[in-house]
Amino acid sequence: MLVARWKRWILSSLLTVAACSPEPLVDVGEPASCEVPDKNEWLYALMQEAYLWNTTLPEVDPATYESPQALLRDLRYTMFDRWSRISDKATTNALFMEGKAIGTGFRTLWDLEERLRVASVQMGTPAAAAGLVRGDEIVAVAGIPLATLQEQDLWDQAWGPNEPGVTFTIDVRSADGTVSTRTIAREWIELQTVPDVVTFDHGGRRVGYLHFTSFLAPSEAELRDAFRRFKTEGIRELVVDMRYNGGGLVSIARYLMNLIAANTAPGAVSYRVVFNENLASNNEAHELDPNPESLLLDHVVFLVSGATASASELVINAVRAHVPVTLVGTPTAGKPVGSNMFEFCDSIASPITFELRNANHEGAYYDGLAPNCTALDDVDHPLGDPDEALMAQALALLDTQACLPSEDRRGSSPTVSSFRAAPARPAPLHTPGLEELRGWM
Repeated sequence: MLVARWKRWILSSLLTVAACSPEPLVDVGEPASCEVPDKNEWLYALMQEAYLWNTTLPEVDPATYESPQALLRDLRYTMFDRWSRISDKATTNALFMEGKAIGTGFRTLWDLEERLRVASVQMGTPAAAAGLVRGDEIVAVAGIPLATLQEQDLWDQAWGPNEPGVTFTIDVRSADGTVSTRTIAREWIELQTVPDVVTFDHGGRRVGYLHFTSFLAPSEAELRDAFRRFKTEGIRELVVDMRYNGGGLVSIARYLMNLIAANTAPGAVSYRVVFNENLASNNEAHELDPNPESLLLDHVVFLVSGATASASELVINAVRAHVPVTLVGTPTAGKPVGSNMFEFCDSIASPITFELRNANHEGAYYDGLAPNCTALDDVDHPLGDPDEALMAQALALLDTQACLPSEDRRGSSPTVSSFRAAPARPAPLHTPGLEELRGWM
């Protein structure tokens, strides 16, 4: 009776968003109360009906778990599922729908010498106000060297909680070798998801460069402006830099697909959404639909890394079925599945509910999408600089259709810091329950 009771509203919810999530869902019902036993019962029924791998669920007594989060940990199909989670409703909706979150505005990576380097800084954020720039090296937090922080498990304590008004200090070594202490405060900031749009002449051709960081609701307007510029300038070759893009909303991914590929294959399938057997009647194939800013492209190069995930991979996999596509960088994160969002009490449950395939039925890239040409992130050059390692490789491909020799490659480890997301990506993406945006589609 319990499963049957929830089945009615789950089906209604999935149909409401046309199988393209995680977008806020409506009329999904609530647990009988916001007491833990009722929330656990609600979550268990939800997983039995909507979870992509629902046939793998263990038989458990939800009443024995101390929280829905604890229950979900035991229900996840660990062979594939690294992403199902429960998050705070207010911060989740602020992030995806408003593009706002608590943070500092910078991300980091570890270079080949195991130095923690600043990978990007968003203008107008506390990190930018503190003078951080791409390439800076962080040598200490709260006056404590990084090695000591890790050895003594002081990392979280040194950075402090991810809450507005919380400050921390970092010792930074700049390009000239000087070391200075910077104090940075966390605050609510607006994410800029398209921080760089560049067009330039290369080999007698106009090439466009797009730096894209997250698939959030405000991204649509930012992408529209960027592609309007590309179209005005007659761009036929495009470099899309998603090396730090951990994903976001499928609706924005679909919009980007249409901008890149819809003029080449109008009406063709862009991607397919496949649910579990219970919900197979909701399986759907979305079609490419041109809009005024859509381009007609001869070649698209995607710059990728292990931090490229989810909606980013969906776009790449969809577009490559219709437009010549090349990948430069290192293998992507490997998330060929997505979630619907189910609101309850003050939280949102986002279990994996569907898998994604392209027009050729290609999917299941759990090991990531492999690059055609390998290159490591080169934080000693600005993003979009023709001499930056990934960008240089991309331009060489556009010229010769061949990869640069290995001795011409350089750069840093593309692995985003796993210690704490506050310095590892623009900290706004580190919100309770959202420690990795790559865990969302």
